[in-house]
Amino acid sequence: MALPPWDPGELRRRASNIVAGTIRSVRTSTVEQGGEYVDERWQASVEVERVEKGSGIEVGSTAVAESWQPCRRPRDWLGPWGIGPPAEGTRARVFPHRGENGSLHVIEPNGIESFTPEPHSPLLRRRVY
Repeated sequence: MALPPWDPGELRRRASNIVAGTIRSVRTSTVEQGGEYVDERWQASVEVERVEKGSGIEVGSTAVAESWQPCRRPRDWLGPWGIGPPAEGTRARVFPHRGENGSLHVIEPNGIESFTPEPHSPLLRRRVY
């Protein structure tokens, strides 16, 4: 069972930083936690185009945001579900909180908001006159 998404106001409140930009690269690794618990951890490099909240990140810099998602869990498992990595080239707003070591952890479960329309989006079918 996954956590329900945060409403926009609560997401903004929980984030230490909010940045918008383009996902330039994504690195993933598989981590065995023991038994039937296997996670995929990921780090996304974001080319920052806009800073909406927080300090320590500048426009034009690269911010590295990280999170995880489960790869394998026991049957009938209940608990956090993480958040999947964004695709490279996606334009997105990222809502992280800063960890004790200064790293940026994406807020689960909906701390990434994509600006890139999906292929089936009506935005791509709209005519321009």
